[in-house]
Amino acid sequence: MLHNWSPSLHFVTTNAGIEIAVYSFGAIPKRGGVLLLHGFGDCSAVWAGVIPSLLRQRPLVCLDFPGHGNSQWMADQNYSADVFVNTILDVLDDLGIEQISLIGHSLGGEVALRLVAADAQRFSSSCCIDYAIDTPASAQDAVFQNIASAFGPHASHEEYQEILQERHPLASLELLEVVSRESLKMTESGLLLKFDPELLKRRINLICNSSPIAFEIVNVLKSIKRPTLLIRGIGSAILSRAEVQRMRNIIGAHCTVVDIPAAGHSIQIENPGALCSELEKFLGH
Repeated sequence: MLHNWSPSLHFVTTNAGIEIAVYSFGAIPKRGGVLLLHGFGDCSAVWAGVIPSLLRQRPLVCLDFPGHGNSQWMADQNYSADVFVNTILDVLDDLGIEQISLIGHSLGGEVALRLVAADAQRFSSSCCIDYAIDTPASAQDAVFQNIASAFGPHASHEEYQEILQERHPLASLELLEVVSRESLKMTESGLLLKFDPELLKRRINLICNSSPIAFEIVNVLKSIKRPTLLIRGIGSAILSRAEVQRMRNIIGAHCTVVDIPAAGHSIQIENPGALCSELEKFLGH
């Protein structure tokens, strides 16, 4: 599988005045496409390993969340799930997209679930990859520590790629090279992650196991009426087998759970082939 990353990049300004980087691969239809949503601290290039296969089945669109990748940082630093949801809606309105399927990883999975629960007409299905309502505190802390320690500056893309190799030993070097190249920006002090560090300070607005937020997400799951696929990396420290089954039971009979072998939390990087197989089956229904 070739991990090509040569999308058309353009920018959409949201109603809040934030410029969002949008990546497309050919024409964007009003109906029938798929929107890919990355996780916390990532950018759209993490999907490079699944795009070639999925493109054979559906038109694809990606975007970088505010404060991530090539999208603008928020001056008021009001990063929250609601802001990200509204960002998606503004982008879809700008692109003239009437109906689309959603695939989201981690934080992107939460946003996908919120969207499909809120508007079953616009969002025909959702796939949530390795997102948990209840994540062990140690695993959650490790995610943020990894981002903070990798922020930079880095002397070269190769230096950051070595960090990625240590964290994702099962991933292909070709894919990690793409992710490394697209994740960094040159500054006077060296190469830094394309990521607003304020997000690390305000993480409670995005990922939190506090009772009010957990209660809110449970209600979101109860509201979902569209086909939903929950995917878990079999070695994930974020999403346990018991947790994914609990989420499935809350959503109901139109929800399916799949385990992906040889992968932890970042399935789209560690085992994109197996992930594509499950996504193609789900999207083909």
